Amino acid sequence: MDKALLEKFKDTLHTNGMKCTPARLSIFKEIYSSSEHFDADEIYFRMRQEKKSVSRATVYRTLDLLVENGFVSKVNVGASQVHFENTLAQEHHEHLVCTQCGKVIEFRNDMIEKQQDKICKKFGFFPTKHNLIIFGLCDKCQLRDN
Repeated sequence: MDKALLEKFKDTLHTNGMKCTPARLSIFKEIYSSSEHFDADEIYFRMRQEKKSVSRATVYRTLDLLVENGFVSKVNVGASQVHFENTLAQEHHEHLVCTQCGKVIEFRNDMIEKQQDKICKKFGFFPTKHNLIIFGLCDKCQLRDN
């Protein structure tokens, strides 16, 4: 775990009037131990399996704080399904989401980035962030359906 990143998280807790508890630190470390997408319940259940004492409410509140402060971003992968990903160590990317199995594939494409910039410029729009998500079927789900 990057010490500077951990200190930034501790400062963020302090700035937001929150205590730096062992549970919050464990949640933060769990999130940054992987570059995979996750949902709040996955974090909660992984931590419970590791015998770490943490409540579901603390996981949700900590995730909200992390999103608000740019440590984590939300990726809406379905009607009521939200995944998260840590964002500080990653380059910007887009997502392909399988509507059958839920698999999330990350990709980066310079042509798409340039086209988005052109569209914004054409309409006099100043982008602050964006997230492209393409929904469909992954290769394995396509094979299952045939």
